[in-house]
Amino acid sequence: MLRPVERLSARLTGTRAAAELAPRESGEVQQQRDKSVELVGIAQSAEAGGGFGQGAPHGQLAESVVARVSGDVILVREVLDPIRATLMEAEKSLGPDKFAAYREQLFRQQLRNIIDRKLLVQEAKRVLPEAGYKQLEAMAEQDFDRLVREQMAEVGAATREELACKMRASGQSFEMLRRTHTETFIAQQFLRLQIAPRLTISRQDLLDYYATHREQFRRPARVRWHEIVISYGKHGGHDAARAKADQLLKQLRDGADFETLAKRYSDGATAFQGGKWDWTNKGSYVVAAVDEALFSLPIGKVSDPIEGPRGWHIVRVDERTEPGVISFLEAQEQIANELRKQRFVEESRKYMQQLFARANVATLFSSPTQIAGRPAARDRF
Repeated sequence: MLRPVERLSARLTGTRAAAELAPRESGEVQQQRDKSVELVGIAQSAEAGGGFGQGAPHGQLAESVVARVSGDVILVREVLDPIRATLMEAEKSLGPDKFAAYREQLFRQQLRNIIDRKLLVQEAKRVLPEAGYKQLEAMAEQDFDRLVREQMAEVGAATREELACKMRASGQSFEMLRRTHTETFIAQQFLRLQIAPRLTISRQDLLDYYATHREQFRRPARVRWHEIVISYGKHGGHDAARAKADQLLKQLRDGADFETLAKRYSDGATAFQGGKWDWTNKGSYVVAAVDEALFSLPIGKVSDPIEGPRGWHIVRVDERTEPGVISFLEAQEQIANELRKQRFVEESRKYMQQLFARANVATLFSSPTQIAGRPAARDRF
C-alpha cells in the first residue's frame, strides 16, 4: 500500500503500477544491460537495507547525468525519485529476475517521459510569448497548491514545511516534486494547444466511421426500472423476509409510492435513490429470475416477490427499448469523441517525433530508440 506522500508523487508523475508494466515474455525485455540500467542497480544496492524502502540515491550517484536534452540535463535522482514507491511495491511481489526486468522497463519509461516533457517545455519557451508562458507557470502553481492542500489534509501536516519533512522521510524532494509538476502541467497544456487545430473532424469522417463500425452501435434490449430488495439476513430468514415483501407489495398495489418504500425498507444497492436503476442491458443483472422479469413484465406493473439467492426482489419496469442499431444521429457525438481521441494520440506522436528529430538528445543508453522510441539522436555520451 502506498503511503499518502508516495501517492502524491505517483499522481504528479503518471507512474503506473507493476501489474500494468510487468514485462512480457517476449523481446520487450532488453538483453543488453547498458550503463543507465547499471545505475538503477547501483541505486538499489546503495539504499539502506538493500531495498527501496528508505533514503535516496546519494552524492555522485544522485547527481549522475543520465541524459541531456538540448542543454537541459536529467539526473539519476530525477528518474528514480518519482518511481521509488512503485519499485518498493513491485519488489515485494515480483521475483528477483522479474523485478530486475521490470525495474529496467520502468526506468526506461520514466526517462522517456522526462525527455518528452523537457522537449515540450523547451518548445513552449521558444514559441510562446513571454506573457503566455508566465501565465502557464501561474496556472501550474495554482494547481500544485490545490494538490498540496489536499495532501496536507490527508497526512495531517499543518504546514508545507511539515509536508516536506514527511516527504524527505520517504525519500522524496518537495522542490523536485514542484518542479516536476510545473513542467508536466506546462507540457500537457502546450501540447493540447499545438494539437487542437489538427483535431477537426468532418461529417464524412463521422459517416465513414459509422459505416465501418456498425457492430459497435448494436444496442441490446434494455430497461429502466425500480427495485426493492428484502434480504433474508436482515429480516429473520427466508420465510420472514417473504412475509415482509408481501406486506410491501400490498402497499404498492394499494397506491404507495415505490421510491418512498424503497428508501425506507429496501436492502438493495440503489435503496438510497429510491431503488432506481438506470439503463440495464438484458442479461446483465446477476439474479437470472429478476433479469427475466425485467424483459417480460408490462411497463409500469409491479412484480410479485422474486426469489433470489440473498433475498426477495420486487421490481417495476419504467421504460424498455428493444434491441437494434443506434442511429447515426444518436451516435455521431460518440463517434466524434472517439475520433478526436484517436487523432490526438496520432498527432501527438507525430509532433513529438518532430521535436525529437530537431533536438540534441543524448542518453547513456546504447541506442536512443531503446528508451525513447524516437529516431537516433545526433549527440551521444
